[in-house]
Parts: sequence; structure tokens; C-alpha cells
Amino acid sequence: MTFSGSSQVEAYLCSDDQVASAERYLVLGLTGKELSRKLVPYFMELASRKETSDLLDCFTRAGSLWLAFRYYDCQLLLHHPERSFSQRERLEASRSLMERIMVTNLPCYLQYEVLNPDNLVVSDANEVFFNYLLMEPQLFNTCTMNEVKERLAECFEILFAPELEADVSTELPAFIEGLKTKEYSGYLAVYRDYRGFYDLFLKLQEEGRLSSRGWLIWMWEYLKKLLKQLWKLLYLAIIAGLFIYLIYLNVRKPEVPAGQFTFDQIGTFKINSGQDEETGNLK
Repeated sequence: MTFSGSSQVEAYLCSDDQVASAERYLVLGLTGKELSRKLVPYFMELASRKETSDLLDCFTRAGSLWLAFRYYDCQLLLHHPERSFSQRERLEASRSLMERIMVTNLPCYLQYEVLNPDNLVVSDANEVFFNYLLMEPQLFNTCTMNEVKERLAECFEILFAPELEADVSTELPAFIEGLKTKEYSGYLAVYRDYRGFYDLFLKLQEEGRLSSRGWLIWMWEYLKKLLKQLWKLLYLAIIAGLFIYLIYLNVRKPEVPAGQFTFDQIGTFKINSGQDEETGNLK
């Protein structure tokens, strides 16, 4: 197989004739000299740390970088999963996927690549594995956690497409939305959020509460959200009204009671308005 991108990637599926096992290997050759030169330190360091057990060898030959990965010959996880797996199997496959991410602890670029639907496979025992067919090697030094979590969100959208369409719970879309919008410091933070979703989703499933909520429940949820927004608007209206009233009290002119006038003098006749302090009569 040969794939063309910013550099040409040659892919070979191999086996060891001298070993009596069914194990197979994916050997990739990055033949673009400029990109290969940049990728050599990246994969050499990765191979020397031996943190990624699926990377078996890394070497250069004739200006090309060659990588040998362990290959898992299993069924594709995200190829029409709703037809191949039950809801419980897909939930357990999602758990295996998240645990695999934690165990392999791949750099962001490699994690992004293995989350490609063509690289995610699942065994008969519902265990998820990664294959390493590298489609976008030019991203090796620009791929970040943001790209990883967005691709992971896409995986969950495919894996649980029937549940999302039927709107069986609020936890599933909330977790996926978190993958798209939250800032995660690393895989552990993502796994914590996933585990909260998994435990609750599993409980709902065991209790038989994962079914389409229907239009009445949907309408009730919509009304609750609408009322919440209306209460906010009402609160703001009350505050605005009080503020305007206070301004009005400060700027209005004092009113003189109707029919009440005070005279100190009429013509040349002066009026004494004082009262006798003891009798209260006018002087």
C-alpha cells in the first residue's frame, strides 16, 4: 500500500517466517527526505524511551525513515458499530479505548493518528487496540491536545450514534461536548470525566432507563430551560426598574401641597406667624 500526503508514506504488512506465531507487523517508510529528516529525532527518542511498546523498531535507510509497529488484525471498531455490537458491547469498548489511551500514553501526534477510524480495532473479547497507519505525518510537531480530544469526540459520536439520535440521556452528549470545549491538561483529566459518564451510563443501562425520552419529556426539558431564561430576564427587569425609580426620586422637584400658601406681609401689614409657646395661640 502507498499513501500520498505532504510526503509519500509506504506501508507494508509483514510477518516473521522464522517465528511460529500469527503476529504481524506494519512497516512504514517515510520517503519524503525533508520530512523524514525532521521526524528522525522524534521517533528515535520515542523508541529509546520504550514507553510505546507497539513501536518495535526505528531506522533510516537511503534518506528515508522506516518504522516497524505491532499490527492487530482485528475488526474495525467504528465501521458501522451499531450493526456489529450491542449497546453494552460498545460501552465496554469505549472503556477499553480510554484505558488503552492511558496505558500507551502516546504523544499527541501519535494519539491523534491512532484515533483515526481506520486505526481503531477491537478483538472478540471487546478489547480495543491501536494500529499505526500514519496518514498525516506533517502534523507531528503541530498536533496538540485540542486535536486529540476533538478526534476522540468524533469517535464517541460514531460509536454511540444510535443513542445520540434517540436522545437516551443527557450524560452522553454532555461528555462529548466537554471533549470539544473543555481545556484538559492531559489524558488523566479526560479519563476522570469519562469515568463519571461511564459509571452513570452503566447504571442507567442496568436499570433499563436508557430509552428514547419521547417528545413529551423533550418538551418538558425545553420548557425548563426556557423558564430558567425567563427568570433571568425578569430578575434583570426588576433590578432595572428599581434603578430607574431611584433616579426618578433624586431628580424630581418637591411638590407643594394644594391650597397651602405662606405670607409674611400683605401690603404694609406684616404678619407675625409665631405662636405663644405656652398657649399655642397666634401673637
